[in-house]
Amino acid sequence: MSPHEQELLAEIQPIAGFNHPLTYGYSLKLAPLIKVGSIVRIPLGPRRILGVVFSLKPKDK
Repeated sequence: MSPHEQELLAEIQPIAGFNHPLTYGYSLKLAPLIKVGSIVRIPLGPRRILGVVFSLKPKDK
């Protein structure tokens, strides 16, 4: 997904290995699917890990 398509931000707490949430961008098209508390698969380096959506917010312009 290109940066200009990432209109919203989600803070996601990885299930293991991190003490703090990571921020990921996503498009409006995915907004109905992403809710606080959802379990999601996120890219981290060469792999994908599970995390929990901690908070949602609009991207600063």
